Amino acid sequence: MRKCRLLSVRETLQAPDFALRLVRVSGTFMKYEWDAAKASANLAKHDVSFDDAARALEDPRKIEFLDDRFDYGEERMQSICIERDGVLFVVSVMRGNDVCRIISARKADRDEQERYFQRYL
Repeated sequence: MRKCRLLSVRETLQAPDFALRLVRVSGTFMKYEWDAAKASANLAKHDVSFDDAARALEDPRKIEFLDDRFDYGEERMQSICIERDGVLFVVSVMRGNDVCRIISARKADRDEQERYFQRYL
């Protein structure tokens, strides 16, 4: 089992094959993790970092829905959420009550952006 040190708020721990990010939410910490190789490939393909995706998932106005297109063997969530550079579409899965594993992230397409903003008009 790999040992991790306790991180300060918004600090990211990088290792060769994974990353872990802690974010304080309503007095508690949500942990975000991802595969480092997957994060690098995602950044190259979509120009969206998993750090940005983790920040976007903290959006209190995010839209979440179950990703039931395939049987993944786990309950994957699709989220449309906003981050400083715009609206993102993030796929993630919860590991327990306090760990969110980011699977993919990209800029939201036009329809997804409209869906996000229509919710508040």
